Amino acid sequence: MARTTTQVYLDMNALTQPRVTGIGKYCIELHHGLKSLIGISKTVDLHPTIKFSRLKHIGRVHARIDETPTVFGISSLLHNEPQVYHGLDFRVPVSTKAKKVVTIHDLISFEQVFNEVNFVEEAKRNFEDMLFKCVPDHFICISKATQEKFAFHYPELAKNSTVVYLGCDHQVVLQEGENPGPAGVALPARYILFLGTLEERKNPAMVIKAFSKLASRFPDLHLVLAGSIGFKGKETLRDMGFSPYKDRIHHLSYVTDSLVDTLYRNAEAFVFPSLLEGFGLPILEAMKRGCPVVTSKGGATEEVSGDAATLVDPTNENEVTEAVFELLTKSDLRQDLISHGWNRSQKFTWQETAEQTLAVYQKLVK
Repeated sequence: MARTTTQVYLDMNALTQPRVTGIGKYCIELHHGLKSLIGISKTVDLHPTIKFSRLKHIGRVHARIDETPTVFGISSLLHNEPQVYHGLDFRVPVSTKAKKVVTIHDLISFEQVFNEVNFVEEAKRNFEDMLFKCVPDHFICISKATQEKFAFHYPELAKNSTVVYLGCDHQVVLQEGENPGPAGVALPARYILFLGTLEERKNPAMVIKAFSKLASRFPDLHLVLAGSIGFKGKETLRDMGFSPYKDRIHHLSYVTDSLVDTLYRNAEAFVFPSLLEGFGLPILEAMKRGCPVVTSKGGATEEVSGDAATLVDPTNENEVTEAVFELLTKSDLRQDLISHGWNRSQKFTWQETAEQTLAVYQKLVK
């Protein structure tokens, strides 16, 4: 009896955008990992796919995954075998016979304290349209913290969910118009780093406060904030301007992958006292590059970092400041965190992400 081949359709619509976002990198890495696995197993055919309305951007997707995507509604008609459609960006088709999988990256858009009320209402409406009109068969959550948040809002649906962690061994992604090679940005000789959107949720204001307390004791120390302006991010710029050490605080509004690598490798510490994360990938990116990490107790940040970071109460200015001070003055602690951080980062690979994702597909079509 011939072995049945499962047709898997992988949503690549996030890659039709001009910039490759975090979800876009997830698309690239999962596609790459699944292709490598499928080349061995021969039991699955993988079809990267986009919507017909995004067809004019097909070249953009091809450039990023080295494969031409198909249009789901057309290509799926060619196959009668069991099928899976995996929505990587909170979307799946309404009408299809395929088993539907949706990745839930976070539910931060539900949090009114970090978003405008109208934004929260629209986000919930769109999310519930996906849940109750498209009716996914299974959900992949990128952390236990995200799964718990999903279960809080939708306990029955969360019973059909699996935690699959992200990897941190990414390929370097060149954005449109970006040239490979050195970033060409002059960095201070000694600095602590915050990397992420400048928004209230990620708490860059706390990093500025901690730095301002330490700056007089370390006259050669600078602070680099790397990230675009987000919700209430202008308040962070105001805090920078009010700091007596504002000349030693540097804001990079956009950083390429190659510059991110340089920033991590040369920083004294990565300080990430985020109030809420769906995963906390920058923590692992820093660890992988030998940068010791200070991050928040609880939630996804503690789940991801394990015992390989200094964990702090992100609302306690003295605690955050003391944690950074210790990293700057205790070489044994610094080396210990660098070693533990490297080992921790090795546990999060895109190959493992792909293997666990493929296991979800195979279970659905049995």
